[in-house]
Amino acid sequence: MERTSRLLAVAIVLALASGWLGGCTLVRSVEPPPRPPESARVTSVELVESGGEGGVMNTVEVSTDSPPPPAMSAADAREVLRIASSEEFRSLSPQAVPSGHCCDFLSYTVTVRYSDGSTLRYETAEGLDRSEPLTRLIAAFG
Repeated sequence: MERTSRLLAVAIVLALASGWLGGCTLVRSVEPPPRPPESARVTSVELVESGGEGGVMNTVEVSTDSPPPPAMSAADAREVLRIASSEEFRSLSPQAVPSGHCCDFLSYTVTVRYSDGSTLRYETAEGLDRSEPLTRLIAAFG
């Protein structure tokens, strides 16, 4: 009985430390991928919005080969592609949500795909400082 109690206590501590039971997750650091060449065009931009108190999970993708997603105007889709193609945005360093940031805040993952097959990913969340181009890009999704 004492052994079972001890194992249960260890399991609870591990669950809390990993964020599984405490409501917050630890996010790995992102190894910066190689930059796409200047000649590579943006072919798509995907925004995944997740977390929050209600457990949101929304994915929206804007692509140069497809019409705008539902509830997004053609002008908004063009703006997303324009921001992602800008030198200011392309010069950003990929980032990740810091360890220990609580999942009660909405998290955003932006994935930009280029014509040469390369991909850059940016992670951020509510309550974190983020670059102006990344903030504008997320806002452009509406």
